[in-house]
This record gives sequence, structure tokens and C-alpha cells, in this order.
Amino acid sequence: MNFGILRSRKRLLVLLAAFAIVSILYAIRLFYLQVFPEPKISTSQLNQLMGEIPITASRGEIYDRNKVLLVKDAASYRVYARPKDITDYETTAKILADSLGLEQEKVLASISNTENSLVLIKTKVDNNIAQSIKEQIKQGITIEEDKKRYYTNGNFMSNVLGFTGTDHQGLFGIEAAFNDVLKGKDGLLAYEKDANGNKINSGVEIRREAQPGDSVVLSIDSIIQHYAETETLAALQRTNAKKVITIVMDVKTGEVLAMVVKPDYDLNNPSNISDAYLSAIGDDIYTTDESGAKVKKSDDEIRMEMWANPAVGFIYEPGSTFKLITTAAVLDEGTMNMDTPLHCPGYYVVDGVRVQCYIYPGTHGTNPLHSAVAKSCNPSLAQMILALGRDKFYKYVYNFGFGDATGIELSGEEKGIVPPNTPSMGNLDFSTKSFGQGISVTPIQLVTGLNATVNGGKLMKPLIAKEIISGETGEIIKTYEPEVVRQVCSEDSSKNVLEIMREMILSTPGFQRLAGDVQIAGKTGTAEKAGATGYLRGKYVASFYGVAPYEDPQIAVYVLVDEPEGARFGGQVAAPPAIAILTKTVNYYSYKQSGNDATPAQIIPDFRGEDIDMVVEVLNTLGLSYKIQGDNKGIVTAQNPVNAEYANASSIVVNLTVSSTTTADGKVIIPDLNGLGVQRANEMLTKLGLKVTIKGGGIVRSQNPAAGVLAEPGSEVEIICEYAQ
Repeated sequence: MNFGILRSRKRLLVLLAAFAIVSILYAIRLFYLQVFPEPKISTSQLNQLMGEIPITASRGEIYDRNKVLLVKDAASYRVYARPKDITDYETTAKILADSLGLEQEKVLASISNTENSLVLIKTKVDNNIAQSIKEQIKQGITIEEDKKRYYTNGNFMSNVLGFTGTDHQGLFGIEAAFNDVLKGKDGLLAYEKDANGNKINSGVEIRREAQPGDSVVLSIDSIIQHYAETETLAALQRTNAKKVITIVMDVKTGEVLAMVVKPDYDLNNPSNISDAYLSAIGDDIYTTDESGAKVKKSDDEIRMEMWANPAVGFIYEPGSTFKLITTAAVLDEGTMNMDTPLHCPGYYVVDGVRVQCYIYPGTHGTNPLHSAVAKSCNPSLAQMILALGRDKFYKYVYNFGFGDATGIELSGEEKGIVPPNTPSMGNLDFSTKSFGQGISVTPIQLVTGLNATVNGGKLMKPLIAKEIISGETGEIIKTYEPEVVRQVCSEDSSKNVLEIMREMILSTPGFQRLAGDVQIAGKTGTAEKAGATGYLRGKYVASFYGVAPYEDPQIAVYVLVDEPEGARFGGQVAAPPAIAILTKTVNYYSYKQSGNDATPAQIIPDFRGEDIDMVVEVLNTLGLSYKIQGDNKGIVTAQNPVNAEYANASSIVVNLTVSSTTTADGKVIIPDLNGLGVQRANEMLTKLGLKVTIKGGGIVRSQNPAAGVLAEPGSEVEIICEYAQ
């Protein structure tokens, strides 16, 4: 008998038995992972045997109302270090720091700590950078698939969409408000590790797949949003205001069709505070400390303000646009009618104090109520509110939604401020509320209330979403229907207010000329800004609220200009962009209703500087054809067309030039930077290993060397920038 063979068989049986026990433990662990949503290892033995790497769930996509893609997940990578497997810490730290934009000393400290078996270096790393690291560092590095959020148009709708953090959770805007819908459920990769904590490449792996999040279809129309973005930015630059806010809504349904805040930020690089943003906010970069001294805000404080959405969070006194609310209340109560005569000698005395008209020392004389309101006469409004009385006025103020949140599904909404109706409030303070002084609102609150004055008296809940689509089945699992909050005034009162708004437009011929063939109605507003100790001399909020078509209003546009320089009246600075948006939107609706919307209109994103793998993924999702010139891997360095306003998916071809970090002979192809913002241009050049010299600020207008030139790595590119006019 061969005892050696028997002993070998016994050892083999022991090893097989041991392996079977370990496999059973893994099977138990697998069952646990599959059954329980938040696994916790209950034994120290399993902790010693297994390591874990999270699998990030794909967040749902975000679309506009026509199913045009706005936001999606793109493939990226997590870079880990295995300190015990690294042989040259200094070199490894330098490569990681240079590639990932990190501080070399901090990276070195992380990867030198051999007590850790696996150290996370960075998340959301682009494919070309991850592959470059893989090629340069042969051992001690683990690269795992990750997810990052890609916003197809950068600054487009930035304050509305918001963005996600490093943990892929929504932080602002839609991303935060619908986080539970979008986020999905993360998975987990459990792997066998050795005594040193390192992953055993041939070991057992257990994988629980991530569950994708659901997608959100917004009420926003990208084309109308594009009109609003263009006009709002032009208004900001023309007036040198601190900010300009635009809201476009469907008067009848309450759906938000566009919402714009300028200045804004790049959703694909939200931490960057642009020169344009700092230039616009001016003195708002300073605050006052406890001693009253003026101190500069921290970058984090500035970012928090930049990321917020003032369309739902900015509190201000509305001025003359609020006269429509007072008028609706007076007419609805029957206190006065459209023809009630009101006299304006240039002022109206209340409690011994003159409430002056804006034309003082001129006068409006005696006018019927409809003309007095159309002329925006403050003395007439003071007479109207005093005749109405406090209790009735406050009833309408609250019924129109002021002093309470609208309930729009966006983070950061404020309630505004309605001072209480108390006996201590004098008649003078009360009378000024008739023309929007001494009462504070938010833009979304005001537009929602004003819509009720022209849509038949219905206060509609503002809607930002239309549908939720299942991430697993693609089926619609929730629909957002128009919701009437309450009837706040009669249809007759509403029609009368609309007539007054039309009269206001006709009394200012320039407004109707701006609108062309589109028949509009509207109301201007100009209000002094209120500060902590009173009104701020020389600082105003100018606005315009307009609807069209006048015969049967469908679209409402509200534009607010905060602290314009020079011209300060709503009719001068807010009406032109509002009327332009209103006119374009009505014409666009007419185009769609004529049957020409078989293919949804789209805006071609600017992909320059992005990894080609991700760009192809987005283009395929958008249903757009494309041609690629140059390398199969790398970043997009040139593109045509860029930011095209309309695109028929069946006919347009997007031409892309792609460059890897270097050519075969080690040269770098200079990219096309024309029209890019300074920050994006800088990032693109950095990705290609080039240095940059920046002259001016804003948008790149010229560059040297020119696009397409071959240069040595580390070469300097000069970009000449200027702010758009």
C-alpha cells in the first residue's frame, strides 16, 4: 500500500473540506446580501475573509417636456491605492497628483499608510485619465467603475437642475428635490482578501447589482428655456444688474416652461466661481461682521449663494406689478367698478402725509379706474385700497397665495413676508401695500398669483415636473396633473384685469411694436429695494409681467432685474426681454400646433473638452448622428455645430474632432477654444498637458497658437477673452 498517496489524498480532502466551509460561508453572505438592503457582517471571521467595494447605482435621467435629454449619468472611475503593493511611493504620488489635480503631499500621506489595505484617492475620474494612470502605474492601483453626472448644456438651467455631490446624491435644484426618485439603490461587490487585506485576484467574488433610479420629465421646454436664457443673459449684460430672473409659465395649467437666473454657474464644474459671477454680484461679496466692519465672504459662502435658486428664494418688494392684485380684489368685492372716477393731483394725502405719484409735480387728473391703474397711478391705488378695507384686502392677499410657499417641487423656496393685519399699522403703511410696498414676495409666488388675475381667477399650483419614468421598465409610473388650489376671484374680475393690462400696453406704443403681430397684455413694476434700516437710496428692482395672446392668454413671462445701472424703470429694462421671450414663445407654439413638431426641437450641447466615450453615449441617447475625426480615444477638441438652436434628429450630423493626450510622435493638437468660457478652456488645455495664459475674462474670442497646430507637451497657449456684449 502506498501510504504517501493516502496521505496526499487526506490532505486534499482536508483542503477540499476547508474550501467547502468557506464557500458555504460565502453562500450565506451572498444570501444575506441579496435579501437585506443594508448588509452588516455579523461575524469577525467574515470581516477578515472579505472586503467590500460599493457599486454606485445609476441615477435616473432628467428630460424636458419633449423628452429632450438634459441630465444623465456617464461612465467614470474610482481610483484606489493599495499601499502594501506600492513599490515607489514618491513616483506613484506624483503621477496620481498630476493626473487627478491633487496635492502631492496629501496623496503621498494617504498611500504611505500601510495599515490601510485600500485607500480611495478620487471618484468620478474620466476614462482617458483613468487609463493613463493604469498605463503609468503598473501595481498598487485599483480602478473601479463609477458614475458621474453629466449635464448636456453646462450652464443651461443650472439654478433649476442643481447638481450632485461626490456621493452621487442631489444637493440643489431638481437633483435635490427629486433625489429619492432619481438616486436608485447602490449595489456591492464583496471579494476575498488575503491576510494582508489585499484582494485575491482568483478569489471568490459576490456581486449584488445596483438598481437604477427613476427618471424625471420636467415641464420645462428646452426651446423656450433657450429663448429665456439668451434674453436674460443679454439683459444682465446690458443693465449691469446684480441678477436677472425670468420665469415663463403656462397661465392655465401652472406649468413652468422656463426658469432662468443670471449670473449662473457651470453644472459640470459647480465649484468654480466665474469672473462673470463675481463681476455681477459686485459688493455682495462682502458682509458685515458683529462690529459692523465690512468683510469679504468666504468662497464657500459665495458658492452657496451662487447655487441657490432666487426664482423661488429671493424675497423683495414687488412694486407696481402688485397693483393687479389690489385691482382684482377691489373689482371682485364690488367696492368700485371699471369706471369709478379717481382723481390724482399728483399726490394723495393719508394720515397727513402725501402719497406721491411718479409723475409729480405733474398730475393724472381724473380718470376712470381702468385708466388710472393702466397709468400706474399710486394715489389712485391708495384710494382704492382704503375703500376696500383691511380685512378684505388681507383676505385676497392670502387667497392669492402670498405669505405662504407655492409648493413647487424645488429646494429652497421661501414664503415671502406679509406683515400682520394689526391695529398698530397706520393707514399710510396700509395704503402703500396697494402698490407693492411694505409687502414682500418671491418671483414664483408673484407670477403664480398674477396668473390667477388673468386666467379666470384660478390659483394654480406651479408645476416643474410632468412625469416619473421607471428606471427598470421605462413605463410612466407617475403623472403630475394641473391642480387648482382655489378660486380667488370671479371670471368677470379676471377679464377686467386683463383689459387693464392690455390698455397699459396700448398706452405705451413701443411695447406693442416690440411684440409685432403677437397681441400682448402686461404690467410694469419698479420698486425701491428695502434694507435692514429702510429703503436703499438709488437701488431698485425693475420688473415686467406679460401674457399672450391677449384674447386667450396661454403664456406668462415675468422678468425681474435686480439693481440695474442707469435706466431703472421696469418698462425700460425688464419689458424688452420679457416681450421678446413672449413673442418667440407664442410663435413657437403656433409652429408646434401647425403640426411641425414630429421631431422635437433640440439644442446641440457643446462637447468640447469632454471624453469621447461619454460624448458618444450622450449623442446616442439624444438620437443624433455624428462623425468622429482623429483618434478613437481622448477628448473632443473641435465640434460643428455647437449650441445649434434647432436640430432635426433625422438630418443633423455632429462633426467631432478627437485628440488623445499626445500624438504618435509625442505632440499635442491645439484644440478649438473659440466661444468657450475661461474656466472650460483652462480645463481643456490642462487635460491635454498644456499651459495657459489668460488675457481678459468671460468668453474666448481668439487664441494663439491656432486650433489644429501641433505643439510640444507643456507648451503655452494664450487665450484672449472678453465679456459678451
